[in-house]
Amino acid sequence: LGMAADVEAVAESMRNHSDGLNRVNNSLGLINQRIKNNAEGIESMEAFRRQINQKIYALEQRSVATLNQTGSNQ
Repeated sequence: LGMAADVEAVAESMRNHSDGLNRVNNSLGLINQRIKNNAEGIESMEAFRRQINQKIYALEQRSVATLNQTGSNQ
């Protein structure tokens, strides 16, 4: 009887560890999804930043060209 109780205790301990491992794996899955979502968000912001920088650069170039034209007309 003592050995059966020991086996049952080990089995219960293994179930508890397995449940804990499953919870950890589920948490890691959620964390990985959040990391992926954050990476995609950062990529999107970087693309927007590059686009805005290009527009600013184009405006600066137009402004310089306009100033040069105005200056050469005087």
